[in-house]
Amino acid sequence: MSNYIDISAACNILKNNDDFAILTHQNPDGDAFGSAFALCLILKKLGKRAKVLNFTGFPERYSFLYTDFAAFDFEEKTVIAVDLADDSLLGDLRERYADKCVLNIDHHGSNVGFAENTLLNSKAAAAGEIIYDVAENLGVSVDAEIARRLYTAIATDTGCFKFSNTTSRTHEIVSQLLKYDFDFANINREMFDIKSIGKIKLEAAIYENTEYYFGGKCAVAYISRNLLSSLGVDETELDTTMNLPLQTLGVVVGVTIKEREDGKLKASMRSAGDFCVSDICASFGGGGHKNAAGCEFDEKYSIDEVKSMIVAEIGRVLG
Repeated sequence: MSNYIDISAACNILKNNDDFAILTHQNPDGDAFGSAFALCLILKKLGKRAKVLNFTGFPERYSFLYTDFAAFDFEEKTVIAVDLADDSLLGDLRERYADKCVLNIDHHGSNVGFAENTLLNSKAAAAGEIIYDVAENLGVSVDAEIARRLYTAIATDTGCFKFSNTTSRTHEIVSQLLKYDFDFANINREMFDIKSIGKIKLEAAIYENTEYYFGGKCAVAYISRNLLSSLGVDETELDTTMNLPLQTLGVVVGVTIKEREDGKLKASMRSAGDFCVSDICASFGGGGHKNAAGCEFDEKYSIDEVKSMIVAEIGRVLG
């Protein structure tokens, strides 16, 4: 069982240790990468060494967050994690690092407490908000490079400040970040507006093939490996497609089921208002936030079986 600590205790761990390996979840998003590399820079200002490790690699889409980092060649002594609710999301890094993680900085209410110590703030819109508070507590001055990464973290996890997890604290932090000279408009364009031709065709296919249930209150889409391959869509382009089923008028819960390379099916759920998809996903061994969560299904289940189980559970909650 993890020791849940406050920010002061977490900062003491960071101050009293060195040679950090910062873990993020597989298929990282802007919050995972932005927070991890911002923390790298914060630790560097303390005279520490740190590197980011990720099982699925560093996607080209987020290259502006990491290309100016030197290749750190040192043996890690302190393993920490950022934006990681469950050590199962470490992929092939789990066996080597999960039981060595001394600190996890996270904002998911579904956090399973796998690390020795956990700094958890489920009210934070993004892990980036917590990293900002860590910098303040450590007395580390934010600069343009840290601000650029933290802005990316917060903007992506709030849907460019559209999602219900956005709070007054979110805007307070971002207002401070915008005092520094970085191109936030270009970050927004790259993260939310630019799409490859393949992704545009993928979105069209999702809209065309989405199935509706319960009088249009539930929408379910399926993305197969064959579809991705035929369109030439990269795995890193799928982030925003998870929101598409919820965009239809009248839908309160949208589900996107994606076929993974290992044959497993991953369901990403988004909801509006009071409908809690975290509870739905928890019933299948997953979790997340109230309005954004996910879960996985073993390869023994077919897509039709997975759809049936998910729709039945959603129907139970909808009544």
